[in-house]
Amino acid sequence: MSKPIELSGSRQEELLREAVSRQMPLCLSYRPRDGGWMNVDSMFLGFDRSSGDLVVAAPAGPEHLAPEFVEGQSVGVAFRRAHRKCVFETSVTGRCFFAEDRGDDVPAIRLLWPTSVFELQRRLYYRTPLPPGMELPVEVWRWGADPEDSGFGQPLRGTMVDISAGGVSLALREQENPHWCNDTPVGCAFTAGLGGERIELYGHTRYLRPARDGQFRLGIQFLGLETDGDSRGLLEQVLKLTGEFQNVEMNRLAKA
Repeated sequence: MSKPIELSGSRQEELLREAVSRQMPLCLSYRPRDGGWMNVDSMFLGFDRSSGDLVVAAPAGPEHLAPEFVEGQSVGVAFRRAHRKCVFETSVTGRCFFAEDRGDDVPAIRLLWPTSVFELQRRLYYRTPLPPGMELPVEVWRWGADPEDSGFGQPLRGTMVDISAGGVSLALREQENPHWCNDTPVGCAFTAGLGGERIELYGHTRYLRPARDGQFRLGIQFLGLETDGDSRGLLEQVLKLTGEFQNVEMNRLAKA
């Protein structure tokens, strides 16, 4: 089973300086006021010479929709280097303007230099299907919906098709079809094994489409699982579950 790899101090500094020099794109994860997680695109810009903080571009968009990052706010950062994904958790130290080479001042955010940076290998995101003959019920609900709002707040019940560190796919019966649009914020929960601990995760829907068996397939992308230090235990539980599924399938094939 793959696990996040924590980089050494020298390797971490080398990686971040390379990301800044190449102004690599990145994704900022933050918690809006209504809870859950949101992802917005940004890019590395440079360093604050007085403090050594990282400087990244303030996410663009309509003013009424742009996230308001404030000093002390916790954020997650994810970016790709070659075939690996790098993530870290940090906090906002302030807002500023960054002077680009062509003379333009770009709205920017200062981020505290992270204490830890992790590399996530691509195989963490390989979808692991449930072994044949196994069924794992999953509850899913629209995040922030009023529980009294039938069809929106009441949990739907489906069965897991496959899972990875990046998300989960569910099979829903036709009568359970919620008719959600993509990017609907949802929560999902399941219990792995008898007496196992309930795992509750947050994400956004990525697809909802009919399947050949007459059911529907619901794809959910997990958010905050990689970049939030408090969620690292949940990530480990998901990786442990995928490892168990893989072992069951390998044992089955060996006996075939």
